[in-house]
Amino acid sequence: MSRILVLFPYLFLQIFLTHAQTVTDGRARLSPRKKAWLISNDRGNCFEGFYSIDLSGNSKLELVSLVGEMEPYDFSKQETLWVHYYVPDTPHIYLKAEDSGGGKKYWMEVKAVETKKLSTWHKFGPWPVDRCLAKKTKQIGWLELAVLVKIGIGESHKYVPAFVRKNPTVPSFKGTYFATFRRKGKPISKYSYYLYRGKTANPSHLLCSDRLSESGSLFDIELPCINGNGTSETSFVGGWYTLLIQEEREEQEKPLAPLSFSFFHYGK
Repeated sequence: MSRILVLFPYLFLQIFLTHAQTVTDGRARLSPRKKAWLISNDRGNCFEGFYSIDLSGNSKLELVSLVGEMEPYDFSKQETLWVHYYVPDTPHIYLKAEDSGGGKKYWMEVKAVETKKLSTWHKFGPWPVDRCLAKKTKQIGWLELAVLVKIGIGESHKYVPAFVRKNPTVPSFKGTYFATFRRKGKPISKYSYYLYRGKTANPSHLLCSDRLSESGSLFDIELPCINGNGTSETSFVGGWYTLLIQEEREEQEKPLAPLSFSFFHYGK
């Protein structure tokens, strides 16, 4: 009997540690932050702070923000932010925020979210501005705050726009989304982008396209976009959309692989 009593807490501990490791491993596939950083920057409803070593360094083009609203905020006024997002059809959500350029090494990510409430609005908060965003030596203003909400598991490339507000009530779409992209290494000079209706880049569902020139490693695309001839503008209806971006390089240079992702627009 005594042996059984000794083994029981041991087995319980092993099961708990295995479950904890599984959760950590699942998060590690999405988060570039180490476990020690997550523990030391635990803020209750999220992990938030500044890091010293960038573990996500590569030369890929990456989506760092997709927002439908970014309400201006001030420091030292005890303001609170709320991130609203509409979840259409998946229970798994990963929400993160960073400084768009990455130079200030700010990072926030919400603790693992799995919801049974689909086809409805969700929100994260409270998110105090003065806790980390207002740090004197590395203040993150609203113009450089990048927020991204990913849905699905594994290598999913599906997102929902974030509405960052000081108001906890459900937002309304103001007609425009802003997608922010970053390229580490050699800056992008020219690129083309294509917006399609649906979850894939189906040529028959192309809504608009354009070619742009940029001089830095950070750029924005405003959605919906103007057609290449600059004469007509598409508007969103409810459902899924796919954005495809292709970099244009000189003939002797190898271009980056195209970046493609889907996002859901709540149209009611």
